[in-house]
Amino acid sequence: MTDVMFYTFEFELIGIMAECETNWTLKYNDIGNFEVHFDPSHRLTQRLIEEDYILAVQGENQAMITGKQLLDECVLYGRTLNYLLSKRVTQKFKSSELFTSGAIESKDIESIARYVVSQAFSDVSNFELGEIIGFAEPIDFWRNTSNLTSDVVRDCLENGGAGHRIRADVKNKKWIFEVLKGQERFKIVSEGNRNAYETKYTDDALDYCSGGWYEEQQEAQDGNAEMPESIWKYIEKDTKTGIYRWEGILNGSVESEAKSDLKKKQRQKKIETKTYDYVFGEDYNLGDTVRVQKTIGNFQKTFTKRIIGVNMWFESNNIGQKPIFEE
Repeated sequence: MTDVMFYTFEFELIGIMAECETNWTLKYNDIGNFEVHFDPSHRLTQRLIEEDYILAVQGENQAMITGKQLLDECVLYGRTLNYLLSKRVTQKFKSSELFTSGAIESKDIESIARYVVSQAFSDVSNFELGEIIGFAEPIDFWRNTSNLTSDVVRDCLENGGAGHRIRADVKNKKWIFEVLKGQERFKIVSEGNRNAYETKYTDDALDYCSGGWYEEQQEAQDGNAEMPESIWKYIEKDTKTGIYRWEGILNGSVESEAKSDLKKKQRQKKIETKTYDYVFGEDYNLGDTVRVQKTIGNFQKTFTKRIIGVNMWFESNNIGQKPIFEE
């Protein structure tokens, strides 16, 4: 098992821990989780409990500690470093206006996300943007009100199937924001190919909606102290009609927020599996598109899925990983 290295937010080494158990959930375009369990008698316990800002690094995986628990064992809970995006707020904007003013050179998702992040962390001298990957297709993207930067970045990049992360460059003492883009993998993941086991397929339509209603708040007119009544508006995601049109009530008081909520109301066709000799960072990465096959009885189907996350655990006599898929 790879040792866990702990640093302060100034990249000062706190210490190295080998005798511990860890669990990671990494996500392609969202915030992941981390846990580390160890004996309270460990020599680092006092410092780790008292230090407020801690960076944990295990191989290529990085997290910041957000919670601590001390009972019969010591447990540190963390989030992947893009959690920092949830601690900044982005004001309302329109990509068309940013382009016209010269704030961004292109209206593609990467340019918009990089601009949003650079503005949010403009006060952090050692915060940088990573290399440009390149997305050509322009989009119109906006926010009509203030939002958490994490929500803005996630929703923006989702439009082009991209992901993101914040990486700590410990050696050079920098925080780096990077946009991620997966690639297509041609090897089929299946029990028949002996690179998967405990494969489970589920189909859940409980939360699906083809369209929905949201309550749009109206602004008061100049000189009028009374707020006008809100207006209910309808937006749709699929062009379903008749008995196939399913509606819902959407969160948000403006169209952009309602659209983000409607995107989540999908029919969930999930396939889960554990893997043999199919290693994260070697055989696949976050955002990659793969084919996953399920065969049972008279049912056989091959699904094209994107890997949006991976669970990894490093425990006593039990080390493994499981990719997380979506359409």
